[in-house]
Amino acid sequence: MPAEQVDGSVLLRLERPLQVVMHSELSRLVDFNDLFERTRAPQLPLMEVAPEAPADFLATGDASWPGPIGGSVAGKAVAVRRVTFHLANFMQMAGSFITDNGERIWSGRVVLNVQPWVITIDALPDLKEILETAGKRGGYAVTHTCSLERRDGRAFSFARCQELLTCLTWCLWFCRAARPAVLLPVGFDSNGCATWARWAAPRIDPLPYNHWQWFDEAYGAEQLSELLPLFLQKYSDPLWRRRLVLAIEAYADAATGTLQRGVLLAQVGLEALAFAHLVTSTGQLTSKQFKQPPVSDRIRVFLTDFGITRTIPRTHYALRRIRANSPWDGPAAVAWLRNDIVHGPPTSGPCRSLESRLPGMAVGIVVP
Repeated sequence: MPAEQVDGSVLLRLERPLQVVMHSELSRLVDFNDLFERTRAPQLPLMEVAPEAPADFLATGDASWPGPIGGSVAGKAVAVRRVTFHLANFMQMAGSFITDNGERIWSGRVVLNVQPWVITIDALPDLKEILETAGKRGGYAVTHTCSLERRDGRAFSFARCQELLTCLTWCLWFCRAARPAVLLPVGFDSNGCATWARWAAPRIDPLPYNHWQWFDEAYGAEQLSELLPLFLQKYSDPLWRRRLVLAIEAYADAATGTLQRGVLLAQVGLEALAFAHLVTSTGQLTSKQFKQPPVSDRIRVFLTDFGITRTIPRTHYALRRIRANSPWDGPAAVAWLRNDIVHGPPTSGPCRSLESRLPGMAVGIVVP
């Protein structure tokens, strides 16, 4: 079939489910699979199954269809000097002041120096109202506009950009204990001309986020400035990346789920990090040795090596009194609660709810 160039549009629908939708008007009927397999711009990744054409496509010649699940790249994915992108469903952070051509001034700029990279995150001027509105209706909203560039002004590749933005995404998931998203990165050359744009509907948790998180609105800029360089260092290490991703996945699910689910996933995340440290990184244990029970011993060594306290928080007074194992600390308590959920309480003795053991907790366990 001969190639045909047509005008069209690509829309990102901030609805449930999040979708990239492509739209165009065609002068004649085409084979829908050929539309994806033979086109060169935008560059579309290989697809196992092409979306079905809309019902009115044959009658009107007007087509709208979901884009590829993995997203698509418009333009030529070459090295660029600067990349702009957006954040969706992130939170307020107290930062430096931003001005909008002198008409408005608001606080919300965070500049992250991750040598040799500079990432600038600007909150939208009406971010508070955006979050309130999206929280009431539920769903998605763009909350920040951002940029990525090298401090020395040199060009960087498309692949390196994608790696950095993916790392930033995982870091923000860890900060928010949920899944905000990086949207619509656009690469610009030395003349300020857009060279490529990536359209995709990434994984993202809908608002509102009402669960506990360690990340602080007042000190978030400082926390993120200190965290991101350290996070990138670990994420760039192949020995750590897989386990780090697994732990953050478990952490985000634990924070947004039920208390029982939170306990289970808390142990999954702690085990993943302990394995990365004790087996993959330092070689203190073999994989076989790591799997020998009790797993709380492995988590205990991991926390000790990183200087993290193992004591049970004072607010969990019921849990502190149980003393089911010796030593009775955070790792032992998490493992004991996990086993209690999976295998059921003992056949003898009173059966107490999980909430009574963890007063005041609405989400998953966190070992401080």
